[in-house]
Amino acid sequence: MFRGLTRALVLLATAAVAAGGLIAVVAPAQAAGSLTATYVLDSSWTGNYQAHYTVTNGTAATVSSWKVEFDLATGTTITSSWDAVITRSGNHVTAANASYNAPLNAGASATFGFIVSGSVQPTNCRVNGGLCAGGAGDTVAPTAPSGLRVTATTATTVALSWTGSTDNVGVTGYDVYQGATLTITSTGTTGTIGGLNPSTAYVFTVKAHDAAGNQSPASNQVSATTSAGTGGSGVPVAPYVDMGSWPTPSLTDRATCTVSLSRSSPAPAARRPGSTPTTRARPGRKTRSTPSGRSAVT
Repeated sequence: MFRGLTRALVLLATAAVAAGGLIAVVAPAQAAGSLTATYVLDSSWTGNYQAHYTVTNGTAATVSSWKVEFDLATGTTITSSWDAVITRSGNHVTAANASYNAPLNAGASATFGFIVSGSVQPTNCRVNGGLCAGGAGDTVAPTAPSGLRVTATTATTVALSWTGSTDNVGVTGYDVYQGATLTITSTGTTGTIGGLNPSTAYVFTVKAHDAAGNQSPASNQVSATTSAGTGGSGVPVAPYVDMGSWPTPSLTDRATCTVSLSRSSPAPAARRPGSTPTTRARPGRKTRSTPSGRSAVT
């Protein structure tokens, strides 16, 4: 048996040499990983929110540096940030690694965060030029939202509602536009735009986006007119101190002045030049003469 096995090995080696080739064992190919950046909304409050990105090296090699790029709406401001060097050009934001959180070894990650004054979430995320979702990336845009309609208006706000979009991976949010300007981002199918002017007409559309930054076509367009303001009809007057403001009086430069053109009682009779006002005695009191001839009540 041993002799037969040896003979078989010799024949196999001879055939390989005769073919001029080499015998090699090849491991199954492994799919290469990618660099990703995951966005998380930490918290939000009136007109502000806090969020962070986690950059993860899913490749088998060390990434010497990383850079996350995204867009913010007009009017939004990053008021503070940490663990990244952030710069902004127009609506485009670039967050580069700090000196202490790069390079990233295979499987390592780094996190940076920021606080934004505004309500619109970041869009069009890229990390080192690739999609933040990593890999070849999702290139299919969501379908357009439909049925956009106005549900309520005030002097300074317009509330909207629409039917959601579909996507091959999943819709992550909706961008509401006033004309060509991005005003708010909503994770649901409703939104309220604030900071508007009274008695003014506005036009709105909505677009959906997914995690890869693909944006849908625009929805149908709707128009809305804000209601008239309910401010007072006061006229400017000289500044005065409002002593009724408790506990601290406040200085204001406006008061409401009401002028009435009707009279509920006759006006006092005009006194002729040189005449003396008449003094009427109250019941039960006496009058006496004075040196000037006027009456005095005693």
